[in-house]
Amino acid sequence: MTTLLVLGLLLTPPAPASAATLATVSVATNAPGAVIPVNFPGLSMEYGHIANFFGTPGAPNNAFLQMVKNIGTGVLRIGGNSQDQYCWDAVSGCAHTITAANVAALFYASAQTGFPLIMGVNLNNYSASTALDYANALISNGLSAYPGSRLLGMEVGNESDL
Repeated sequence: MTTLLVLGLLLTPPAPASAATLATVSVATNAPGAVIPVNFPGLSMEYGHIANFFGTPGAPNNAFLQMVKNIGTGVLRIGGNSQDQYCWDAVSGCAHTITAANVAALFYASAQTGFPLIMGVNLNNYSASTALDYANALISNGLSAYPGSRLLGMEVGNESDL
């Protein structure tokens, strides 16, 4: 038993001579910081998942739309890594096409949830005229077709530094 006690004392690291202060934290409750906007929450998803998450206007994914509504307010961002592989109207060089049905599903979802859309635009294969065609399609197949939907903006390219 004595051997174990001595062994335990030998293996125990020595206590520091004095503990150094690593940091000091204070909270100023009388001077709060910036207010987070009510529309700060958001969802971002790839173009290839539009039908899975949103469904179509004729067969919406009501469970997902209800989950989005439960968030309160926010923004739907469509694009991300996939936006540089998706083009409107089968532009040459694109792996995938954004269809009128995709646009309809998104603007229907915007109208149902109150979440405005930020739509990603392909920077990799697009020309200015093709991007304009896409913007016109978003307005005619989306905004005009689904009252209450909103287009917050168009994001040109994703991680354009790559």
